[in-house]
Amino acid sequence: MKDLVININNKIEVEWDKKYYKSNIMDVNDKFITINIPMLEGGYLTLSKGDYIEVTYYNSKEIYKFHSKVIGRDIKDNLHEIYIEHPKDVKKVQRRNYVRVFYGHNIKYYILKDKLNSNINLGHGIFEDAIIIDISGGGMKIKTSKELSLGDIIISKLTIDDTELFVKGRVLRSIKDENKQNISGISFIDMDGKTIEKVIQFVFLLMRKQRNAALKEG
Repeated sequence: MKDLVININNKIEVEWDKKYYKSNIMDVNDKFITINIPMLEGGYLTLSKGDYIEVTYYNSKEIYKFHSKVIGRDIKDNLHEIYIEHPKDVKKVQRRNYVRVFYGHNIKYYILKDKLNSNINLGHGIFEDAIIIDISGGGMKIKTSKELSLGDIIISKLTIDDTELFVKGRVLRSIKDENKQNISGISFIDMDGKTIEKVIQFVFLLMRKQRNAALKEG
């Protein structure tokens, strides 16, 4: 795929025995891609020359999957390096703005009073409770006890992989459902590339968990 550019420091996941190990791109040259040793919950995935792997690659806007082959490994400055072939069968999974998955968890949020101050500390504010109904890389739908107005800017605190992540969003829709609950559609704004990447990975993880759960029930 011509539009796939592998960038140093971008995150990847390596699928092995139906488990997903996290790694990142250390270097890219004409001959191979260098990744660090994949990890899952403190455990390492020991890959050997000749192993075939499936890779999920994340950038700030897209998710890609491809197969590759391990062609070597080394240790430099006490860091394990694994060399894999450049991908040949790249598949774009989905554009981030169109992937929306059910979540159904509690979050904290507050309404930003100073909408024009882009330098505000996102973690400071009087938080209120809300429930995420669904989430995508580009926004989310939430249920709140307080009615939100169109154009309101809110700061939400998400917990992703035991890490607190603060995201800014603008209210694009606000209605009451049949139970008179306040339902608001939020579009994420002013997010840097790293934050977008974390949200995309989180959404993709939810998709995978839900798919696996459906397969078990079936």
